[in-house]
Amino acid sequence: MSLSTPFGRVSVYRVAVLVAFLAAVAVAVFFSDEPLAPTFIAMSVLVAVYLFASALDRVREHPLFNVANAAWLTVVFALWYLSTDESVFVLAFVVLAAVGTLVEAYNYRNDTSYLRINF
Repeated sequence: MSLSTPFGRVSVYRVAVLVAFLAAVAVAVFFSDEPLAPTFIAMSVLVAVYLFASALDRVREHPLFNVANAAWLTVVFALWYLSTDESVFVLAFVVLAAVGTLVEAYNYRNDTSYLRINF
């Protein structure tokens, strides 16, 4: 379900996810006794920008969306890795996301959809 706005058509469901995410971050910040880590702020901003952008139909329909999505995920996982105690488990996510970015770049360049799950 999409609504027409000055930004173009917007997915109501994706906006609902954005609002839920922003509410969760606000609750986490409000109830936290510790100072905010720079990686938490960076990841929160990146996720919020991504959720807003992906709510726009014209962004999701752009040919580079899958490449940008994979690259964004790699950056978020890399920030997560930096914010942990260099966990090997999180590093595996970084490596897998980087491989996914390379696959999506290949798919974009050759107009294919290898290793992509479409549902």
